[in-house]
Amino acid sequence: MKEQLTIKWDIAAQFIDDDPMRPIRYSKALRYLKNKSKKSTLLDLGCGEGTGLSLLHSLGFTNLTGIEVSHERLKRARNKVPSHTSLKFVSPQNKTLPFENNTFDIVISLAVIEHVLDPNQFVKEVHRILKPGGSAIISSDCWQWRLLQILKVHTSSQPIDRAPFPSKFFKLFKRNNLKLIHYEGFPLPSMKFRFIREITTSLKRTLRRTVYFAGAIIRKLTFKWFLKKWEFIPSHTKLNHQQCVFSPNETFTPTSSWTFYKKISSFLKICFSDENIFFLKKESFDD
Repeated sequence: MKEQLTIKWDIAAQFIDDDPMRPIRYSKALRYLKNKSKKSTLLDLGCGEGTGLSLLHSLGFTNLTGIEVSHERLKRARNKVPSHTSLKFVSPQNKTLPFENNTFDIVISLAVIEHVLDPNQFVKEVHRILKPGGSAIISSDCWQWRLLQILKVHTSSQPIDRAPFPSKFFKLFKRNNLKLIHYEGFPLPSMKFRFIREITTSLKRTLRRTVYFAGAIIRKLTFKWFLKKWEFIPSHTKLNHQQCVFSPNETFTPTSSWTFYKKISSFLKICFSDENIFFLKKESFDD
């Protein structure tokens, strides 16, 4: 089972490296790190192919560590990050991370928690390996992607993809003694309201297909009735369905009426943005 899940992550690696959200995630995280010492011990938990570690190194952070569940992505990271950067592999089923208690000043984990087997254990480990007073930055896809998966509108290329609802994050952080300093939601580049567009487009497709299908049946029955009534219906007559073909490439473009989105509270933003990010601080030693 362990080997199977690791293989699945290696297969997924070829689909998830070209992620337009990655630069935005790290730019959000860096605002929280601007006053941190460049000598801080920093862990990128779920470092992928090393893009974030390379960026952090270019900004002056020298004591960097990355950890990853995919052999394939870790191999790419080794070819990208500075040679002195520590990189470690961890099995997706491991409940503990290969670090001592109170090891890091900073833990960054961007778009990872929604892909782990046990989010509570994940947050517990973040707390354990952080030094007292240490900082954690955790981001996640929004819960809405799970709804899109249930509705068969969105298909994930990753073997585990279960974004929690925002309120669950708050409970996880409080339960594991991580103080929430700030949180916010943010959209995909040039794709605001993607969730609403996906749902609307799906409903439009379903409705249009239903209408066309019903119309085709009605036209076919009416045509047959008309010809049969006048007694010149050929036995080989068939309705041409070409007019009922629906193009799946149609898109929905939101109008200016959607500008009310800017006025809603930050909580609603993290409920309906594409991604959420949480800035945390370890309050005390492990019990």
